[in-house]
Amino acid sequence: MVIQLSSAARAEIVRFSRHCPQPPYRVRLDVQPGGCAGLHYTLEFGPDSQPEDLESLRYDQDNIQILVSSTSQPYLGTLTLDYVEDLTGGTFRFENSKATQTCNCGQSFEL
Repeated sequence: MVIQLSSAARAEIVRFSRHCPQPPYRVRLDVQPGGCAGLHYTLEFGPDSQPEDLESLRYDQDNIQILVSSTSQPYLGTLTLDYVEDLTGGTFRFENSKATQTCNCGQSFEL
């Protein structure tokens, strides 16, 4: 599993995390049942460590820590996280090499 951040996603994570007392910014990435295609991604931002972080895979990029829960790891291959804005606002979009089908929302997928 590999996680890549686009420059737009990196900038949005830094903007979101400005309320954190100090870097590194922690982003928890999880996969949950639901969404348009059966599974969907969740992101949680915060500076504090959680007990489940000990079992998470950790990626450190440009002073940003991305934590992937152990239960989500089997659902992810090479994952590119991007941030896009349109007339309705901004959203994170995920491109997962393991996904066999994705929804147009960019946040839901099927294996």
